Amino acid sequence: MAGKELSPEEAVRRFSNRMRKTVGDTHNKRNLNKYGKLAAKQILTRTRKGRGVAETNTVGGKTVKLKKLSSKYQDYRKRTKKNMHSEAKVKKSNLTYTGQLLDSLKVTKVNAKKGSFRIEPTGRRKDGKTNKKVAEYVDKNGRPFLGLTSADQLNINKLFKQTLTDSIRKRLTK
Repeated sequence: MAGKELSPEEAVRRFSNRMRKTVGDTHNKRNLNKYGKLAAKQILTRTRKGRGVAETNTVGGKTVKLKKLSSKYQDYRKRTKKNMHSEAKVKKSNLTYTGQLLDSLKVTKVNAKKGSFRIEPTGRRKDGKTNKKVAEYVDKNGRPFLGLTSADQLNINKLFKQTLTDSIRKRLTK
């Protein structure tokens, strides 16, 4: 059974509406949260490898090696090794002495209208300090980590492209 014949204007209008919905699908709260979780995971992985960002709260920044630990702090870590996180290294700066800071990274805000999300350290540590305050301290002391490098951004772009491709297939091949 043939469908109803549409005027060219009506066909273009309907196609435009489907395209608008398709693009909107990529920036809904669910997908933005998914992009944010990937970004948080990438920050955690990069930082545990001893790499930070040139500046905190940037996107597309340069990857930099985290500032070395002082010999005094290395000695402290050696003495208290049994208290360290399994990913922590005695001599390597990777912001993972207890693991509480990096493990606390969460997507805290998603804004579908702006197509944005925020990643922040959350919660309170066993010593009473907030992870947000600890993040500010390590940043101020030469170990910025809370940002996205160019490589991090490429991985998020890949996920975005896949989401867009899936949405196009779903909406435009009806």
